[in-house]
Parts: sequence; C-alpha cells; structure tokens
Amino acid sequence: AVFDTIGVRTKPSLNNVRYAGVCPIRRQPGGHLILAGAQGPVTMLFMPHETIGQQLPINAEGFRGIIVPHGAGSVAIVGRPGEALDDFERQLASAPEVS
Repeated sequence: AVFDTIGVRTKPSLNNVRYAGVCPIRRQPGGHLILAGAQGPVTMLFMPHETIGQQLPINAEGFRGIIVPHGAGSVAIVGRPGEALDDFERQLASAPEVS
C-alpha cells in the first residue's frame, strides 16, 4: 500500500520489514521502511520525486548509507557502520516493475 500511495512502480521483496509508512520528503510523499539488519535497523527512504544521476554516499557519525537511482527517483539506504547495505540494494535492484 505504501508503494501505491507514493506512485512507486516496483514491489521489492524485502525481508524483515519492521515498519512501513508514508512520510513527507521535501514536501512530497515518500516511502519510509525500517528493516532488521545484522547490525541494527536499516532505513530505506523511497523518494520518487528526487532524481540523481549516480549513487551517492552518506557518511555521518553513527551511521552510513547510500542514495541510489531508482526508477524516476531515488532511494536512500541507511544503517549502522558495518551493515551490509549492498544486500539491501541488491534486493531493491532485483524488484520487478508492476503496472
């Protein structure tokens, strides 16, 4: 339902989802998922209105992440240092588009 609400046309098969909701991201609706990771919670923010050309790193005290292009927008994947974020990115990349 979250993906339908924000207009995302993929349905990733993500494991261990602990929370799914819609939240405003720069005044546009975005998807907010929290998943269980090996090091702690992993947050995925689906931003269908935020376009980027290439993967961008996120580095801050206490967490790290990446922003990846996804469809017409992007997705931020954030976790604790040492979390294997590539696993989450692979699950996202393998998601089929639905109509």
